[in-house]
Amino acid sequence: MTKVLAAMSGGVDSSVAAYLVANEGLEVVGVTMRLTNPGFDSGEVNKCGFGKDVEDAAKVCDTLGIPHDVKNYSADFHKCVIEHFIDTYLAGNTPIPCIECNRNLKFGALLDEAKALGCDRVITGHYANVEYDSNVDRYYLKRGADLSKDQTYVLYFLSQEQLSILDFPVGKYSKPHTREIAASIGLDVASKKDSEDICFVPDKDYAAFIESKEDEMKLNLPGPGNYVDREGNILGQHKGYYHYTVGQRKGLGIALGLRAFVTEIRPSTNEVVLGIDSELYTKNVHVNKCYIISDIMPDSSLIGEVGVPFRCSGKVRYGLKEMDCTATINSDGSMDVEFDSEVRAAVKGQSLVIYRGDYCLGGGIIG
Repeated sequence: MTKVLAAMSGGVDSSVAAYLVANEGLEVVGVTMRLTNPGFDSGEVNKCGFGKDVEDAAKVCDTLGIPHDVKNYSADFHKCVIEHFIDTYLAGNTPIPCIECNRNLKFGALLDEAKALGCDRVITGHYANVEYDSNVDRYYLKRGADLSKDQTYVLYFLSQEQLSILDFPVGKYSKPHTREIAASIGLDVASKKDSEDICFVPDKDYAAFIESKEDEMKLNLPGPGNYVDREGNILGQHKGYYHYTVGQRKGLGIALGLRAFVTEIRPSTNEVVLGIDSELYTKNVHVNKCYIISDIMPDSSLIGEVGVPFRCSGKVRYGLKEMDCTATINSDGSMDVEFDSEVRAAVKGQSLVIYRGDYCLGGGIIG
């Protein structure tokens, strides 16, 4: 019998995913990743890997009649996600911690755990789909049926080996349908709100969180610095460059008589460059740490050959609609993307993810 590891986050999506697979008669083992130490999350609810979610996951597994285990990955989470988050901000860039968590833990350490448990498959509650084409012997990552919930943007790094053992059972459903299934089988999480924002920064104050780690991580945080224009003229003072991100307009604490935006961050001089909205637009975006999921498409066309441009669409943020572009992989593993029309705020540290139709082709880190 096929043995399946169900990644149980304590939310409605992973709960229904586990139910759907268990309902097929497969042997299912529920595993929850604890991402923080118990003392850190007292009172927190609805945060991925926190205490309340761990409790909810255990209750769901009990209802479904499947075993449940909790694996403590708090040390890995701190190193791979929190430290990366802080290092990226202090480099003047803007990170996406969910992608690093997925890359290193949910589809890294957890897949290793599945092998140790003798599991043949791994399922999660992500809104995405996996397709296998026997004609070209390739696995593909495809959008979830509910485009408003599609999560391929945060999964663009998945390898052929990973995709070969992964399933996303709720990927074929809409979110309302998933909730209906949960309610129909009496799961308490049927109406549970989705986890939002960054789980370890519940109040959205990223700078305060970084400051809270100053002694522990021996950070050398700067004090106030200068707002400048792109010519270097001083416009006023800011609280420290790590309080800001490119594209930001609100919370600048300065009146210039025009709508000012952060257009650049200069960590070496603790300067934050202010400008107008039009300065945030570009057609050309350079991407580091590029990854292409498959070099062959279902129509047998090749993509990702070094130096050979290929047509696709791309987006520089999760919530955006893709825009047509041409991508070229470089010999150093980076990628240059030229959009047909300008994109706004292609921020360093974020991800640019490329598509062709419903297929997620891959992506990388904007640099």
